[in-house]
Amino acid sequence: MLSPPDAGQFEYFLFGGILGNVDDLDMDRTSELRVQGYTQRQLGREQMTTPTALAVSHRILHGQTPYEELEFIDRPEYELTDTETLVIPFKYLKDKETGEAIMAEGNLELMSQDLDWDLDMLM
Repeated sequence: MLSPPDAGQFEYFLFGGILGNVDDLDMDRTSELRVQGYTQRQLGREQMTTPTALAVSHRILHGQTPYEELEFIDRPEYELTDTETLVIPFKYLKDKETGEAIMAEGNLELMSQDLDWDLDMLM
């Protein structure tokens, strides 16, 4: 687990994990890095977006906040209409003021646009 004492030990970080493959979580695409002998740290088992992983790493290394003290929201859910709900399959940092998931501005709107299609568009 990445921890505050790791600050200053690394010059570069490679963020990857499952590299966006949410359908096959046990694929272990980063095993090649272990074979090459690179030192690795993790940020828990749940998948985060890359911006979230960067923010978490920054809080741990520069803010000296242990992972266990960070607050998260797993799989945030948003009501889009009376009949549609969007569940985002990632782990996000929790905003202490609003209690909401911290994500890039416009991200929720972008993800909800994916719902504006139907099967006729594929034919």
